[in-house]
Amino acid sequence: MNNFKNLKPIQVFNKVFKDESLIPVPESWYIIVTDIIGSTKAIETGKYKEVNISGGLAVMAVTNAFRDMEFPFVFGGDGVTILIPPEIASKVKDILYDTKEKIKSFYGFDLRVGIVPIKDLYEVGESIRYGKLKVSKYYDQAILHGSGVDKAEEWVKTPNNKYLVIEKKDTETEADFTGFTCRWRDIRSSNGETIALILKVRENKVKNIAKYYEETIFKIESIIGREEDYNPVKEEILEMAPLKYVKNEAMANSKRVGFFSNFLGISRIAFEMLLTRLVMKFKLSIKYGYYDIKNLRNYNVISSDYRKYDGTLKMILSISKENRQKLENLLEEEFQKGLIFYGLHVTNRALMTCLLHQDSEREVHFIDAADGGYALAAKKLKKQIRSN
Repeated sequence: MNNFKNLKPIQVFNKVFKDESLIPVPESWYIIVTDIIGSTKAIETGKYKEVNISGGLAVMAVTNAFRDMEFPFVFGGDGVTILIPPEIASKVKDILYDTKEKIKSFYGFDLRVGIVPIKDLYEVGESIRYGKLKVSKYYDQAILHGSGVDKAEEWVKTPNNKYLVIEKKDTETEADFTGFTCRWRDIRSSNGETIALILKVRENKVKNIAKYYEETIFKIESIIGREEDYNPVKEEILEMAPLKYVKNEAMANSKRVGFFSNFLGISRIAFEMLLTRLVMKFKLSIKYGYYDIKNLRNYNVISSDYRKYDGTLKMILSISKENRQKLENLLEEEFQKGLIFYGLHVTNRALMTCLLHQDSEREVHFIDAADGGYALAAKKLKKQIRSN
């Protein structure tokens, strides 16, 4: 994991597409792919929050196992992609298997987990590179690029493939989700709508991919404005959730299902939320670990993971209906030209799932659109790909 720590970070988001900013993943490493099987059906029954949480718990478990959040991972709504070196592969398998079992117990979901050797991808001519973007002093975001990301996902989702994690060697290994929190209301769009956008350039049709992505972001921003306009996370609109919404956090941290098992956890969370409200309201100088509680909203804004690149451009945007229609027109024109595939999901609010590394000041706040977000946008994108 030290390879990621030692990488020189990219400072500006629109530079993440350049090959010179990325390095090849060592062939001795592994790529982990997880997703919730049947996530669309779960979303249709209103369990979009639980799908999001299940997608992020694997990162928290790996973070706690190695007491380090500085490793390459990308959140995709109903799952994550993680790169790991060989020396920790065996333990990670056991941790992810236990994560899979706990998610089944908590929510009734089947978490698919696959671990693919990078060597296998290279042997069939696939490529995969990685880098990191400096999002804030508290969070370095992984950047992934190359055909190997999609190929690994394809292999893992093939029925009865050899990469699936279906057992654990050390039966005593248990996933630890300490640091996972979910204490904020859905974030209402300050512009009327919130969209999940996934955009994939057709690499066989575009000569200079990095330039195309940069120009596309410029075109998008010419429609929807500056980052502070379209970032769905803003201090002034962040509100703490009612206590009934924190049962997922209590369950994850107690590792048990049921009210009585989680009573102490819910009681602790209730006290912490009351204290947090008072500190933020009166701007008191009280620290918890590495964090100044009165600045909690600001931490959420600056370390939010609302845009990323893992071979596809993924963005959660606060946008007006008029500008969303203009954006859709732009995307459809590019699709009709044969240059891109895209998926877009529209709602009126965003979700935030928070991961805090308690042994350091590292943190990340995963952002998705409500009511299906990235999962439903990905479904539309894949439909476009299949039809071409």
